[in-house]
Amino acid sequence: MCGIALAKAIGISKNTMNLKINGNGFFDTEQIEKICDVLGIESGQEKAAIFLANRPKNGMDEKITPTVTTRHDFKGCEFEQ
Repeated sequence: MCGIALAKAIGISKNTMNLKINGNGFFDTEQIEKICDVLGIESGQEKAAIFLANRPKNGMDEKITPTVTTRHDFKGCEFEQ
């Protein structure tokens, strides 16, 4: 599924999705549940691997590098990275 379609499915803009995919924000728990429902992610371990990225030790000042498994990469999307 394309990230733009996923953004629409969970009710956020493509710009917001782009920011979050590129580590400039977090998905809230409701968005995470919607994403998992849409992508068929059921395993708690897989959810943790995708959404619990390594956070910077000094707070929110540094860019966060999200963890996205290749199974759920957004191929063919217009997102800037």
